[in-house]
Amino acid sequence: MLLFMVPFNIIHKATSVMEVLMETLNALTPRCPEGAAGEFILDLVEQCSFQKQRVMHLVMTCHDEKVIAQAIELNELLGKVLTQHDSLLSSRAPSTTGLFVNEEAEEDEELLLRRL
Repeated sequence: MLLFMVPFNIIHKATSVMEVLMETLNALTPRCPEGAAGEFILDLVEQCSFQKQRVMHLVMTCHDEKVIAQAIELNELLGKVLTQHDSLLSSRAPSTTGLFVNEEAEEDEELLLRRL
């Protein structure tokens, strides 16, 4: 009986954290996506990424087709919400709070670009 509950616990936990992240991201204003880099949201993103791995493991190891179908759908939704977060981060305006230039970081970027 306990083994039967494990897939549903994984699906439930993953769904719960995904819904919280989705609601939090949807509450951010499009003109001010800086909140996407907040500690709370980054923690949710980390939890979603971890749950996505667990869901994929469930897909690969489960023999119940109904559970597999739910897990595949959930995996797609987790991917979408994580992509939404990535989009918000990439559309963020550069921070104006850091007025100091990190010369080492610029040098590292130049070295990386030269290697390409």
